[in-house]
Amino acid sequence: MELFIIPGIAVFFPWWITIRLYRCLAYLPFLYRLRTQGCAEGARYLGLLWEDEKAWIRMNKINVMVDFADAFLLLTRSNRYWHKYIDENITRQLQKQQIIFFPHYGAGAWLYRILLNNNNDIYAMGDALPKNFSVESLYLRFRVWVLRRYRATYIRSNDMRGIRAALKQQGTILVCPDMPEIQGAESFKITTALGRLNVLSRFFKLAENRQLPVMCAVFALDPITGRRHFDAVSLTEKTAEECASVFADKTVAAIQQQSYLWRMMVNAPQVILPEISDND
Repeated sequence: MELFIIPGIAVFFPWWITIRLYRCLAYLPFLYRLRTQGCAEGARYLGLLWEDEKAWIRMNKINVMVDFADAFLLLTRSNRYWHKYIDENITRQLQKQQIIFFPHYGAGAWLYRILLNNNNDIYAMGDALPKNFSVESLYLRFRVWVLRRYRATYIRSNDMRGIRAALKQQGTILVCPDMPEIQGAESFKITTALGRLNVLSRFFKLAENRQLPVMCAVFALDPITGRRHFDAVSLTEKTAEECASVFADKTVAAIQQQSYLWRMMVNAPQVILPEISDND
């Protein structure tokens, strides 16, 4: 129900009705309980959980529902529909070959529509799909299938052959680098207002070494109106660490403003690390 039925509601109703239904469903305590409770604990760890914890959880649930619903909306909605509900500054900054970095934040599936309309070849970096059969693995496969309908190629982040193919085709590479520390994976630990953000460094270094254009974007959502706000900045002639710092600053500023939108909040202690004191 949580992965298919509730998100699928968006197919049958206008968006203004759908977002109101999601706001009502967010009051049901059993829906998305494990996801939202884990995120609430992460927000508490960062000192961002509201005094009204239930209200924060409701906002978090709405974001979860919208994010899941986007897979269905990508299949069924026109450009006119998307333009009506999204403010963005990405289109005018697009290039054919670049790396776009964005956090696990908000709901950003419309990026694929933007790239498709611009005739970009899309290469989305991600984890290997689970081999076990479950409702969640079925949804993940469905989501990847939807992205392929948008001429997007899904590549494991450690698949060097796939990455080389993306570079050869001069494609647009999509990366979410705000991740927990992974053994054997290099990362920058960027000092921010919330602590040291762990940012996987491989693709920032790739951009520097190949002199590829870089874009850092944040995909925000208004859970009351359902409007999306996509904000991006293009970077040139910067080092890998400088680009990662811009990404970290934009990410943390967004988290501070709407902490309930950060989907990695459930892993907050592993992604935003404490500052190292002088005595350590």
